[in-house]
Parts: sequence; C-alpha cells; structure tokens
Amino acid sequence: YEFMDARHFSLPVIRPLKEVFHMRILIINPNSDQNTEVLLQRTAEHFLQERTAVETISITSAPRLIVTYADQAASVPELIKLFRQRGDQYDAFVLACHGDPNLELVQELAGGKPVYGIAQASMRMAAMRGGFAVLTPSAKIIPKKFALARKYHCEDQLKTVQVSKS
Repeated sequence: YEFMDARHFSLPVIRPLKEVFHMRILIINPNSDQNTEVLLQRTAEHFLQERTAVETISITSAPRLIVTYADQAASVPELIKLFRQRGDQYDAFVLACHGDPNLELVQELAGGKPVYGIAQASMRMAAMRGGFAVLTPSAKIIPKKFALARKYHCEDQLKTVQVSKS
C-alpha cells in the first residue's frame, strides 16, 4: 500500500498498489498453437489476479510445434514486426516455449526491458533445488534440451529428458 497525504482529510489516504503501478507484460507464444495461447493467457490472469496487465500473442507464421531450427527461424520476421509495432507498450516479456526459440533476438528487440525464457527460468530454478528432468513432446527436441542446460550452466543437474506420452 502507498500512503499519500490527503488535502481534505486529516488522516493519510491508503490506496492499493495496483492503482499506483500497473505493469504490462507480453507473453509471446512463439508457435502458432491457439490452444496454447488461450491456456497461457488464462494461467497468467489467474496467477496475477489483476495485479499486472498481461497479454498473450501467438506467432501465427510459426508452426504449431517448434522442433527444428528452421521452425524457429520461421517466426523471426513476425517477431521483429511485433516489437517494432508494439514493443514499447510493454514493461517485460515472457518467451513461453520451453526451447526458448529466438530468446537472444527477443532480448535485443526488448531494448533492455526484462525478457524471461521459460526454459532458462525453469531450468535454473530446478537446478537450484538439485537434479531435475525435462519432458518434451518430441524425441527430436531431446538434444536441444541438453544443449540448453549447457547454455544455462545447469547441465550437471539435468538428469534425463523424456518424451511425454500425450
């Protein structure tokens, strides 16, 4: 809460912080799966409970599942366009794909604003707690998960990568 001096009252007026500071976060779903976009938006809204404004956008030019580097590259023109047109409207960004596709590009386009990749965030948090495993939807992605763990300096804590059954 913020305390403010009120001109017409002898006691301070207390306002909730959400009225004082309203951060705007853009969640980028770097694939074109609309069901994922809806799930991400609902989850973020439930978690944030109106404390922060959040919007989720899918990259429609990308495939439904990003498996290869070519899949990852397909989203680049749309990502650049998104940031040029709307990047200044947000205070922070979340890249919501566990492969963190184009994370460095998004960080560059964000111009110093915070950018969080969910692979980087989840692997580093899990590594702090000890060994961890990763589930992935495709066997083709397994080598990339180990490469990300090396990149994020937690390869010793990553014990296994398994393909999910669903």
